[in-house]
Amino acid sequence: MFHTILVPVDGSPFSEQAIPAALDIARLAGATVELVRVHVPLFNASFPTEAAVPIYDPAWEKDSLELSRKWLNQAAARAGAGSGVTVAPVLLEGDVVESLQEHASTVDADLIVMSTHGRGGMSRAWIGSVADGVVRSAERPVMLVRPDRKPVPAGGSGLRTVAILLDGSPFSEQIVEPALEVARLFGGSITLVRVLTPTSLPVSPPAMPLAFPDAGDLERLTTDARRYLDEIANRLTMRGFTTDTVLLEHPSPARALLEWLEQRQPDLVAMATHGRGGVARLMIGSVADKVMRVSGQTVLVMRPSTARIVTPQFARLPDRGLRVLA
Repeated sequence: MFHTILVPVDGSPFSEQAIPAALDIARLAGATVELVRVHVPLFNASFPTEAAVPIYDPAWEKDSLELSRKWLNQAAARAGAGSGVTVAPVLLEGDVVESLQEHASTVDADLIVMSTHGRGGMSRAWIGSVADGVVRSAERPVMLVRPDRKPVPAGGSGLRTVAILLDGSPFSEQIVEPALEVARLFGGSITLVRVLTPTSLPVSPPAMPLAFPDAGDLERLTTDARRYLDEIANRLTMRGFTTDTVLLEHPSPARALLEWLEQRQPDLVAMATHGRGGVARLMIGSVADKVMRVSGQTVLVMRPSTARIVTPQFARLPDRGLRVLA
């Protein structure tokens, strides 16, 4: 269940685009929404000579802080008016990503909902630096909402079709439960998606030639992958979810997923930021990274943790020679 939902805002209209989706989820879940703005102190600088006149005035800092507080209070009042949701303004001070992460841990937030762009606006080619930092560091699910230049009306998120991207690993499966909670709230259906990617496989020391999987190996791998998806789908169906499965085969997992998402247009794409590479990778998994940056869907992501893996949640199936990324 979602009890506390954080919405990071920065004073821009783009950052406010995440509020309607958060309100929709909070209304259905009976959760509280916190609008969180981080005030970054002005840089205290002066000319390097003894006769220098400081260019920093403490009054500027006070005025800037009060402007941030005023905007935040007004935004919270607008969001809460007539929504049926308790919306609390929270003003923090310090490094933006670190402050958001610390506050999320302090209040034990269940979900962070934020726009992928803030002050930089839609002209930025990549997801905003703050959203990027939160995704990389947050220990809880993060929902990334694509901002629109037109305001999104309350009740307009409609997250009723949810695609969960899996790669057969326990890491990728950690996004399943948060995605199911969203689907449960909206009465949504689930599509489980996996991509198979044939690759050359070393069957002897590095100095020896590489062997490629034969037709029999590929057939077995496809069968195993379908069985894996069906096993999960059956469990979700037993829990009352309408579930189907999609198995894609393509040399490029990211391209396959982006093409499928463009065709199917699910309301929400859910995935872990790492799959088979695990949490040892320093960067967001390459496939997850491309889906977040390129796809037009709302994306639910979570950084998986080895601490959450006690026993495999779903039956492990052999790969038999394919590298699967999702």
